[in-house]
Amino acid sequence: MGLYCDDADSAANTASAITVPANGSLCFWIIPRNLGGTTRILGFDDAFEGRFDGTTLYHEWTQSGGGGEVVGTFANDTLYHVVCTWNGTTEVGEAYLDGAFVTSGSGYNDNPSSGILSLNSRAGSGELVSEFYDVRIYNRVLSAAEIQTMFNARGADGICDGMLHRWKLDELAPGATLGTNGAKDEGSSQIPFTTGAATATYVYNAPIVGRRRVA
Repeated sequence: MGLYCDDADSAANTASAITVPANGSLCFWIIPRNLGGTTRILGFDDAFEGRFDGTTLYHEWTQSGGGGEVVGTFANDTLYHVVCTWNGTTEVGEAYLDGAFVTSGSGYNDNPSSGILSLNSRAGSGELVSEFYDVRIYNRVLSAAEIQTMFNARGADGICDGMLHRWKLDELAPGATLGTNGAKDEGSSQIPFTTGAATATYVYNAPIVGRRRVA
């Protein structure tokens, strides 16, 4: 079960802005459904976003004005776990895909102060048909061992140290409207994800093959 976004809507935590820590990690599971073109899938400005160019995902969290680091090449209808880290002191950002280190890059010190986090879209790009699961933000750089544990545990890892926000995106029943559906934030209070389109709805799918329900 997770949050399904079609190409006509997106979701945002309109109840509270996200403050980006100087050092941090962002983690999420995603199943892309219609890769192609340029689609920003998560973030709120040029220095805090992830984007697909065709089938390639780029890590641009806390890096603006550049191309970002390549997380990997993705395929439609496949589940992936993505972790992107940044260190404002060393200015190093790292990308992990399915528990394994992919690459690192420099220049990761352009921390935006805060913003409304969007899933599936950001101003200036198209929208991706996709499913999101277990989105997290930490105020520290996760270790390679922790990231491997997180991937293997499928959401039941218990890695809470430094967790600022967690949206499991599996709490409520199918058919609830975006305007009233609350996505649980383990870090503070329940922050609803919503969209400006009044007719858009969350769609929660059945548990997917090879992964148990997020704990």
